[in-house]
Amino acid sequence: MRYPLDHVEIRTALHEQFFEEPDRLNIVASPVGGAYGKVRSSGSKPHQGWDMYAPVYTPAYAIATSLVVSVCASFGPEQYKKNSFGNFVCLMFGQEDPKRRTSSQLFAFYGHLASVEVAVGDCCPEGSVIGTVGRSGNASRSPSHLHFEIRTVAIPPAHSGLKYRIDPGEVLGYEAYSCRP
Repeated sequence: MRYPLDHVEIRTALHEQFFEEPDRLNIVASPVGGAYGKVRSSGSKPHQGWDMYAPVYTPAYAIATSLVVSVCASFGPEQYKKNSFGNFVCLMFGQEDPKRRTSSQLFAFYGHLASVEVAVGDCCPEGSVIGTVGRSGNASRSPSHLHFEIRTVAIPPAHSGLKYRIDPGEVLGYEAYSCRP
């Protein structure tokens, strides 16, 4: 299994020391605003995945051999829409649990994409490009980043919080996880 980007840099409120783009994250309320489960300064709900910094048009990769189950490709690369992931891709893949000797289906969700390179029904080998990083949806006023989730259902019900989400580090590992450049 591979990471969705070549470099995993989690979005933080301290980023302005390293990036020129302004961000609405508050350093007191959200020092690590792009990490899983943290309530951020921009709202009251827990963050449901990882926000990873990357320049616009950086390739995003399939983390495992998977099937494309959902796509939205109707936004411009930096088009704003409130409460929206903008352009996104959702992949279904199998996850084995050797401790329990079971396997299950999980879903990898990629949001705020500039472009989508796959269609529903496509089979994606691990490491294939599924889209590029952007600022679509509610990310148009933030530095460019990939919103990445691991889900137990493809499209969770509205207002379900963390119920259908898993910390991506539990599936991918934390070896490349970084909170500063």
